[in-house]
Amino acid sequence: MIWFAFSALTLAALAFLLIPLSRTRDTARDRAEADLGVYRAQLAELEAEVARGLLAPAEAEAARLEIQRRLLKADAAGAERQAGGSPRLALATIIVIAVVVPLFATLLYLRLGNPSMPGQPLDQVARDRAAAAEQQLAQVTNIVDRLRQRLIEQPGDLRGWLLLGRTLMALQRYPEAVTAYEAAARLDAQDATAQTGYGEALTMTAEGSVTPAAAGAFARAVAIDPKAPTARYYLGLAKFQNGDAAGAYDDWLALAREAPADAGYLAMLKERLAVVGRTIGRDPGAALAQAAPGPSSEQMQAAAGMTEQDRAAMIRSMVDNLAAKLAAQPDDFDGWMRLARARTVLRELPETRAALDQALRLRPADPDALFLAGQAAAAGGDKPSALDHWKRLLALLPAGSDDARAVEAAIARLEKS
Repeated sequence: MIWFAFSALTLAALAFLLIPLSRTRDTARDRAEADLGVYRAQLAELEAEVARGLLAPAEAEAARLEIQRRLLKADAAGAERQAGGSPRLALATIIVIAVVVPLFATLLYLRLGNPSMPGQPLDQVARDRAAAAEQQLAQVTNIVDRLRQRLIEQPGDLRGWLLLGRTLMALQRYPEAVTAYEAAARLDAQDATAQTGYGEALTMTAEGSVTPAAAGAFARAVAIDPKAPTARYYLGLAKFQNGDAAGAYDDWLALAREAPADAGYLAMLKERLAVVGRTIGRDPGAALAQAAPGPSSEQMQAAAGMTEQDRAAMIRSMVDNLAAKLAAQPDDFDGWMRLARARTVLRELPETRAALDQALRLRPADPDALFLAGQAAAAGGDKPSALDHWKRLLALLPAGSDDARAVEAAIARLEKS
């Protein structure tokens, strides 16, 4: 009877492994990276609030456990996506798990097992687990040291520096991660991942405080990739930490409205919006209900299989729908910004400038709108308008900041052209 029970338990355990392997895997590793970044930002923010005495220990611990649970879940999902391979490889994996593993385990037990042996004391089990954890940490540390040595010999390996940065972040060795991401950013200043990682490492080193240098890195990441969710979240967090709760709310609301419907970080972001919304008297529920949901991963995967003509038609339909919605709701600042970015992708310059004019009508001092309006004007040959937008933007930026220097350089280039 006991062997029958053992067999049933084994089959049940294998079922949990085999069922997911038998399904089609997606390859959206970028989505998992975004989820991880937002959850790490949440964790950093929590620690900063604890340090400032804004949260009671019990509340902080409950929130910390929930964020860590979601972080681990997102990390596991990303690993599963990244590991997904061909159907033949998946079938081979299933065969190994279903046949070879139980058979090997049975043979090993018949040779070494003893059903009458008493169980180990709990303290011994705990010591064994601690020893195993230390051994695993030692192995990871060894890998990090080897990777670091290889990068000393091959300092031009961008992927290697990014991998080192991610690994050091996972090990919570944040100052070292700053150095790794800084090296990556020097190799390619236009790599949004390097800029985001650099900013995040700086923030973690500062115990959750978004420093001016970190904010500059996140701003550069968003300039490279306007949809970068982790960098956008941290920029909102910087505003919140500087006392601009309304600005943080607006940034996070825009991020939530543009997020894919199945984004792993969306639920956490909505919770944060609800908390901040209560402090400033705004309800994100109504605003999010009006927003058209972003495409899901299935929709994006379907779009990837389309012809260029079909994909262009789909994008055109989405842009036209958004334009029609804004005609009925002309006070939607975030909507005009989304439309402007979409028009930019479609290279519709006059329509881009018209959308940005509407956005600036609603928020004349919005830095993103001013920057994009300057870009669009410069691209259209309207030098006076571009200079006007960028000079207004420069007046809003902290003197001597990375963003201010970047805008000053853009103004100088335009004036010389």
